[in-house]
Amino acid sequence: MKDESKGSAVIVPGGLSPSGTSYHVLVDGPYGSFFTDMTRYRTVLLCAGGSGFTYCMAALEDIIGQAAKSGRSLTKHVHVVWSLREPDMIESFGPGIEETIRVAQAHGITVTVKLFLTKANSNSLVERSYLASLELKVDRPIFSQVLNEVASGEALVNGGGLGVGVCGPSGLVEGVSQAVMDLDPNQVQGIGGVKLHSEKFGW
Repeated sequence: MKDESKGSAVIVPGGLSPSGTSYHVLVDGPYGSFFTDMTRYRTVLLCAGGSGFTYCMAALEDIIGQAAKSGRSLTKHVHVVWSLREPDMIESFGPGIEETIRVAQAHGITVTVKLFLTKANSNSLVERSYLASLELKVDRPIFSQVLNEVASGEALVNGGGLGVGVCGPSGLVEGVSQAVMDLDPNQVQGIGGVKLHSEKFGW
């Protein structure tokens, strides 16, 4: 393995080891800190499309972890919006979501999760206990509405700031970014400012 300034490269002359044996290699990561520290904001909105939900879980766990470490948390409310086509992925994250919400509550942080299924029928979901902690809709999220609801909520009446994080395909990321830009400047000032962090993936 060779370190490169713009990534990593695997160098295997001829594609095989000297013995002629091939190997399966798993490359994982990268790991590091978020560019935007969401723990600096009283209210946080995390949006994801498909597998981008891994970012939401990591950000949420970071908020809770820092609260557990310091014994206090500036962040009091976290809103999660997850958009996906099919419900299969929920099976992987469901139990973890339920546990994360429980731990967050123990540290004085309220977490709400809204799940939008864009191409599936809600009846296709197998009944699971963790689904009770999710708000499920068979629809596409309208991020301007979502953002306005959060920004106009009682939690931000006295300021504290709003952190917005989004991870997903370009269309979703651009939709959230546009919704942030469309917020009324006076409203933004009144709630203590808005910070956007985005991570886009696509091919």
